[in-house]
Amino acid sequence: MTRKKKKYEANWAELEEIQAELAGLRDNLIDLAKRDANSYDMVLEAIRQRNANPGDEADKAYNDAVREATEVPRRTAAASLRVLELSVKVAVLGSRAAASDSGVGIRLAEVGVRGAALNILINLKDSADPSYVRTVGEELMRSSEKAEALMREALQILETGSP
Repeated sequence: MTRKKKKYEANWAELEEIQAELAGLRDNLIDLAKRDANSYDMVLEAIRQRNANPGDEADKAYNDAVREATEVPRRTAAASLRVLELSVKVAVLGSRAAASDSGVGIRLAEVGVRGAALNILINLKDSADPSYVRTVGEELMRSSEKAEALMREALQILETGSP
């Protein structure tokens, strides 16, 4: 809608850049959803192997699978957070007529961060590396707080027209 109105012409170049980045993020998030399903299958297989053949090798395979099952939603959270960062710019630059669509996208991106966070927490409880758990846990707290703040900022702009 913004691209059809002359009054937004000054923002078209920046909005095109944002649109291109968002398209890349969309593709990345779709890929990450597939990887998430695969990483879950890897954890299940590692559990089966560990039950069938206990030992150091099976434990290592399980720990590696849990780490991958944590890293995928970690990347999902980061990509969703980037969508939220861009949503603030879109809220400022975009057409007010598209505010409802933008608002839905903002909420979905925030839920993407929250959903990834839940997935990360589930997997972290099985991690054998306390340092990794601490690092990812701290990152998760910061990301969740930032996602909430960005969502509120973007929605406020959409609702009031100013930050």
